Amino acid sequence: MKLTERLSRSPYFGKNTDNKFLDLLLNLVFAQKINKGEFLVKAGEVCDRLIYIQTGLVRIFRTTEEKEITTWFVKEGNFIRTVNSFHLGVPSEESFEALEDCVIYSINKKSYYLLAEMSSQFAPF
Repeated sequence: MKLTERLSRSPYFGKNTDNKFLDLLLNLVFAQKINKGEFLVKAGEVCDRLIYIQTGLVRIFRTTEEKEITTWFVKEGNFIRTVNSFHLGVPSEESFEALEDCVIYSINKKSYYLLAEMSSQFAPF
């Protein structure tokens, strides 16, 4: 699902959302192709962006005593981030691995906070 379609169907962005806000949001996101097997975030890195999966499938996992424990799968049409890493700037305890070729959109932390200040509808993301 394309990002614009996802936002228009979201309970946070409905008919009451200012088009200027959505235009600004779309101008602040970065598109990127991720190949199967590549990592969007690796454990130990700081997750400094909110990620939208337009196409593909992503596995989120932790490594404990050299054993990988899958905690979540994220399919197209969903947002992901490592919450503590994103908001507190601490290293992520999880890795995000593309299980398929993906197209993602991401917004950096600074732009995220700018949009959250502009619209309470954006803050829950």
